[in-house]
Amino acid sequence: MPAREFTPAGPIRQPVLGHRDIDRPNGTGSLKSFEITVCRLVAPEAVRVGRLLRRMPPGPSREWHVDRTVELESILARLACEEFTVENGDRPLRHVALDVLVRAGRVTEEGTRTSMQE
Repeated sequence: MPAREFTPAGPIRQPVLGHRDIDRPNGTGSLKSFEITVCRLVAPEAVRVGRLLRRMPPGPSREWHVDRTVELESILARLACEEFTVENGDRPLRHVALDVLVRAGRVTEEGTRTSMQE
């Protein structure tokens, strides 16, 4: 479920996670009132596959997900619809999250909100 930040005027941003092999239209559908910034989290294939092998029990579902992570990397690289990418390999979660927020212009390197958030 997407996280939302609310102000007296309503939500100001809504992270959207997922993949669709289509163009990303601006200003349509349920996201028309949001400014959309696309960040692609990337990790080496060995890291992604290793995570799946640790998290999922052996079986057809795990095999499908391992195959799909390789396939998705190719699809997302071809689409190149992100504004920026952030490495999510072996870095602490807080570092990855801060990197995303800084690159999106939401906070400074020190973690304070930028003027666009005030």
